[in-house]
Amino acid sequence: MSKIATHYGFLDNGSIIKEISSKELMKKLEHKIELKVSNQKEFVKYFEINHISYDIVDSKTINVYGKINLSKFIAELSKENLIADEIHEQEESLENYYMNLIGGARND
Repeated sequence: MSKIATHYGFLDNGSIIKEISSKELMKKLEHKIELKVSNQKEFVKYFEINHISYDIVDSKTINVYGKINLSKFIAELSKENLIADEIHEQEESLENYYMNLIGGARND
């Protein structure tokens, strides 16, 4: 199905709770590193110069996408004096994504 679908609809109790393009869904399920930072502009500048795929989540959070060696990544950032307040490595499965949409345990 993932080879031909262009959009996905997620249902909960017979109602559509989320519609999303396959491109958006694959981005959400992609391996990422979540950075909490206080100097977001400097991080963005570094990512742009180095062609690193990222999204700005909010004023303090940046998601970096792709298979990245976390230790090496942190060392490279440190060389540029880019220190994150928090770093979380994440990879979400389709099942976890769905469970988060419907509120997880409330539907068990």
